[in-house]
Amino acid sequence: MPGMPVYQDSPSSLKNQIYATDGSNVINVKADDTGRLTISTDAAAPLDVSINEANDSILVYGNDGADNQIIKTNSSGQLDIRPLTSADTVSVIIDEANDSILVYGNDGANNQALKTDDQGVLQVNYTRAFVDETIVNAQATANTYAFSGEQDISNMASYAFFVNNTGITNSATFKVQLSPDNITWVDDGDELAVVAETANIMTANRFLKYIRIGYKSTTADDSTTVTVIFQAQS
Repeated sequence: MPGMPVYQDSPSSLKNQIYATDGSNVINVKADDTGRLTISTDAAAPLDVSINEANDSILVYGNDGADNQIIKTNSSGQLDIRPLTSADTVSVIIDEANDSILVYGNDGANNQALKTDDQGVLQVNYTRAFVDETIVNAQATANTYAFSGEQDISNMASYAFFVNNTGITNSATFKVQLSPDNITWVDDGDELAVVAETANIMTANRFLKYIRIGYKSTTADDSTTVTVIFQAQS
């Protein structure tokens, strides 16, 4: 009866029933055969579990090949990744049919994958460098040589001067000079006289790093005007 003490001379036989309510009815609380409470969730009303960051955690495990190991992070939550020891190696197998390793170059702004043909030969798009410069522009000749600016021909496969006497009466004389250092100059080839209103082409017979062209009046005090264009390609 309620309120009456219970006496039992065999404590191991003493039992008690625990009840709970589902909101409408009082029902027995169940346990499994080991005494653990049986908890069942309803798919329509799932169990709401609240994780408190300060007190709770969910561990994520990986496997080292034999045992499960907790995956660690540092204090900022970044994965703690350790390099393999020098005794360990990693074997990576590339399947030609399904895998590839791209090699990149840079076009000056963006990385671009290098291309090959179907035989694996690297594809090269070679563009020639071309120089087209007026180095003497309608200059009057004098009795002594005046010279154009130097041109670096160290990477040029071919080069030439277009010499044009634009005067209407007097001739002009031209010569080519070479230099190894843009300081000391030597004549290369013979002088070339070009009559008024005609043009010609001059180039070097030998090679040094720098080239220039000189021009003067063929006859003293008989000045004319000349224009020189330098063209070269690598």
